[in-house]
Amino acid sequence: VIEGELAVVFFDDSGRETSRIELGSYGSDRPFFFRAEGQKWHTVLIHSDIALVHETTVGPYEKDVRLLAPWAPEMNDHKAIHQFLKDLRSA
Repeated sequence: VIEGELAVVFFDDSGRETSRIELGSYGSDRPFFFRAEGQKWHTVLIHSDIALVHETTVGPYEKDVRLLAPWAPEMNDHKAIHQFLKDLRSA
């Protein structure tokens, strides 16, 4: 994390939260980096007004190739996405 505060939330294959890592910028009281092994369902919850992160991944990068969780809200269903994030924030 270069700037801001956020949480990375991990899920099992049925969409239940399994863990959460709270992160902040260098010098904050939170860790500013972590390493995830393997492919895990996850999302990011931004706690601050802005967040700037540097993420790396094993390539090659393919723009149109991504894995979307079958239990996640549809990308264009803004109401469902809002509710999903609201529920995560209250957990």
